[in-house]
Amino acid sequence: MSKPLISTLKELMETGSIAFSKWPKREMEFLSHLELIGAITETPLPTGKRLEVRKIRLLESEIDSHLPGFNNELASNSRHEAVMAQKDAHRATTTYPGIGLRFLSDSGKLSFNSKVVQRLVGTYSYLTILHSELEQWDINGRVVMLENIEPFLFSERVHPNHDIAIYYSGTIAEDLMIWLTKQEVEVTFCPDYDPVGMDQFRRISEHLDAELFIPDGLQEAFEKYSKRSTLEKSNNRAILSRLESSTSLPDSISMVLDLIREFQGGLDQEVFYSTH
Repeated sequence: MSKPLISTLKELMETGSIAFSKWPKREMEFLSHLELIGAITETPLPTGKRLEVRKIRLLESEIDSHLPGFNNELASNSRHEAVMAQKDAHRATTTYPGIGLRFLSDSGKLSFNSKVVQRLVGTYSYLTILHSELEQWDINGRVVMLENIEPFLFSERVHPNHDIAIYYSGTIAEDLMIWLTKQEVEVTFCPDYDPVGMDQFRRISEHLDAELFIPDGLQEAFEKYSKRSTLEKSNNRAILSRLESSTSLPDSISMVLDLIREFQGGLDQEVFYSTH
């Protein structure tokens, strides 16, 4: 098994998508197989293509079947192993993705291996839960999911009726969405108001009965603070085009897309989360 394929698959599974050019040319037959069964799909861009994970469990199953040494290769490529083998921790490929979690009220519930974790309200400090340990944790309550760190830290000012805030940092991992489907939660989703943010809500709404947060004054905020540079990025334009061609989008996404088109830009969510 080639090292480039190991590295590529690991990045793809962690981030959910990669540039098509990153896929090793010698492994195109395996890529064609993954696309044929629907584990991966290609998204065209103005300057190339992007590979996206569509069915993470199916992808994992195919990797286990076709590349039995994959997990062993990953386990041996920690920062410690990279130092021991190559004298450079930065050559490691092992990462530790996770989510941030804060209590916003005394009503939410969090447990680890069925043991209730004490709530701590009124602090900006937060708990990090690694994706690899999600299945050991359970939450219950009204959850608000935020894309960026500052809105997450000040989320109770805008979402006083929610119990738990989750910081998902840009892209929602498939294992996080699957974990949320097993929890007793009501989810409000708070992304940036741009094509990537709307696409993330589209993904999570396919798994959960989630609500997109539409703040008061959204149109006025677009008029004053939206940035045209958002649509200068080829990836954003490609995602916008794909969303516009969809016939089954939630009304809330369609409304935001109308604003993106009208003002030819995206809006950072931070405009609604004052730190003062």
